[in-house]
Amino acid sequence: YLYAEYNKGRTTVHELGHFFGLRHIWADDTNPVQTCPAAGACAATDFPGAPAGQDDTPNQCAANFGNPDPTGTGVVLTDFCTPTAPGINYQNFMDYCDDTPLVMFTKGQGARMEGFFTSPDRGPLLTSTAYLPPTSVPGNDAKISAIISPANNATLGCGTTVTPQVTVQNVGATPLSSALINVRVNGIAVGSPFAWTAPTPLTIGQTANVTLPAVTLGLGASVIKIHTSLPNGVTDATPANDTATVTVTRVDPTTLPVVNDFQTSLLPTGWSLRNPDNDVFTWTLATPATKPGLVSNAAYADNYNVDATGTVDDLNTPFVQNTGLLATDSVLINFDLAYKQLNFLGIPIGEDRLQVLITTNCGATYTTLFDRAGAALANNQNSGLSEFVPTSASDYRRISLSIGQNIFTAGNFQVVFRNTNDWGNSIFLDNINVMMKPRKDLAASAIVRPGAVVCSPFQPSFTVRNNGGQEITAFKVGYILNGGTPVIQSVNQTLAGNATYTHTFPALTGLVNGTNNIVYFNADPLSLTPGPDSNLPNDTLRATFFVPTAVTTVNEGFEGATFAPANWLIVNPNNNNTWVKRAPGNNSANAAFIDNYSADFTGQRDALQAPYFTSPGTDGIEIQFDVAHKNYPGSLDSLQIFVSSDCGTTFTRVYGKAGAGLATAGSSTDNYVAPIGTDWRRERVVVPSIAGNYLIRFENKSDYGNNIFLDNINITP
Repeated sequence: YLYAEYNKGRTTVHELGHFFGLRHIWADDTNPVQTCPAAGACAATDFPGAPAGQDDTPNQCAANFGNPDPTGTGVVLTDFCTPTAPGINYQNFMDYCDDTPLVMFTKGQGARMEGFFTSPDRGPLLTSTAYLPPTSVPGNDAKISAIISPANNATLGCGTTVTPQVTVQNVGATPLSSALINVRVNGIAVGSPFAWTAPTPLTIGQTANVTLPAVTLGLGASVIKIHTSLPNGVTDATPANDTATVTVTRVDPTTLPVVNDFQTSLLPTGWSLRNPDNDVFTWTLATPATKPGLVSNAAYADNYNVDATGTVDDLNTPFVQNTGLLATDSVLINFDLAYKQLNFLGIPIGEDRLQVLITTNCGATYTTLFDRAGAALANNQNSGLSEFVPTSASDYRRISLSIGQNIFTAGNFQVVFRNTNDWGNSIFLDNINVMMKPRKDLAASAIVRPGAVVCSPFQPSFTVRNNGGQEITAFKVGYILNGGTPVIQSVNQTLAGNATYTHTFPALTGLVNGTNNIVYFNADPLSLTPGPDSNLPNDTLRATFFVPTAVTTVNEGFEGATFAPANWLIVNPNNNNTWVKRAPGNNSANAAFIDNYSADFTGQRDALQAPYFTSPGTDGIEIQFDVAHKNYPGSLDSLQIFVSSDCGTTFTRVYGKAGAGLATAGSSTDNYVAPIGTDWRRERVVVPSIAGNYLIRFENKSDYGNNIFLDNINITP
């Protein structure tokens, strides 16, 4: 009923057809969304084992969707299996159309369903007496059918009392107007019996929820028994069914931090669940054993297999003491979330919802910190109709929230992770961490210089950020080059929370040609809180950079023992697939090679950078090279050459070919790994009227097509 096209009840009729032995009208010999014609599409029958003459449905290739007859005029629809009128029976309840055109079963289907009443599974329905009322019911009989709150095995960390909520049920023939409700804790009666009066008398089977006076609990485990007595002021006919029991444990509030990685259990000490409807669906512990492929233990709410639409279930941290928190402090709530929304033929399914709430009054009221559902909750693409299980760390995303003194000064607080089921897909949570934001935390946050390539001299530069909750008034910054003597400078700069400062050091000269390493660091931040920085691991940043050696000619055939060759550089921003050495070359053993075929790295750029080139005159430079490539039809893998005169700050393109324009040996859908002699093409690029020092890059841009080979690169003035 959520969708207008399915609001006439035909889905129930369809499923009852299955219940009484009918198959889909296309006989399930093809996938419902398979395109016809298809192999074997017309071979099966939707009347397996039927007597002769009973199969009276037209042969049909695959399921129909939508409304093939929007005007209601009896449109004739044919397909691969029934290509002539009167066509296929899209009006049949056992097809997949919208509700409107589904109007009939055939006579044969009716006979098949009637025959199922003689089967061992359905025959007993004809003689069942399950619909009849009990023959004998006592007159006055009340019971506690459920203790709603506190939940059984709950851990209570808020205050010293609990307010029980129970469900009273009338199981007697006489309407129930009143009863006494009695509470015992560890075998001791608590106060006087609670005199309950029904707002409206309960008939047999009816229930009412009742909130009882608060009960004081000691630390540790307590057994709470609650039972009815004197229904309607008379003796209860069946005392044995009057009582319900829960066991709860009261603990003191905990201190920060509160951490749960779910590796040992779902509910470490102090953690609890709230399941208001007391059903079997709630947060559970998922492990690789229970969810094959799961990357690591996690808490999960199974919204996929359980239709509990609209129900809410809470995963609760312990109550946390606010003792010692200052008005300037913040509390951080970090957790990993994994979720993908279901999708059927482009239609999203299920608006499963996750909320993160804070309560400071034992759950009487909540403050919402996070509230997302459906597509807004999903990490990335939908999962089709499949149940989602996070199989790698990349399926999770880190969520970071915070609360300030306006919340935690109200009292001890509890964080609640609330799932609302919409029968969509499962929600997974991991690595929950509730912690105080460090008061003093100055972090090295970004490197400004150097980049990947540096032409001496350059000025080292990096940025620091105040990640703490208190203002920082002074600090030190420094760097260490290639493991040498630290260079340290003092900074008198006030940084408020989250403010940044970029420091630039004097220029460095005399760098070593080749690979260099630099470590930036900050130290000794001053704030109202005495002592050192509270988060030392984020005080440093490291970078590796390359100082090229200037040459006047380049002749490279990639036959050496190492790759990249001496003074060459591989630029691989994504740190994955890139240039390698591979056989064969052009009339030689090896060439430079990049794989655009085996994996989808569409859009990624990877470059081979030649040695730092010096052009002594002003006539320009000439670049020659051999290339071999078969393009994958429809793909535009490209090879481009870029030249930089400012040590890589900017680049100018001087050559570029892609797809069929780059291809030297036609096209192919096979993996191109062995170019022959005639596959190679010699390219010549002239860059006129330049002088000075230059960086030259040969750059591949992948389009998930086919491989590129480079060989015999010559660069001359």
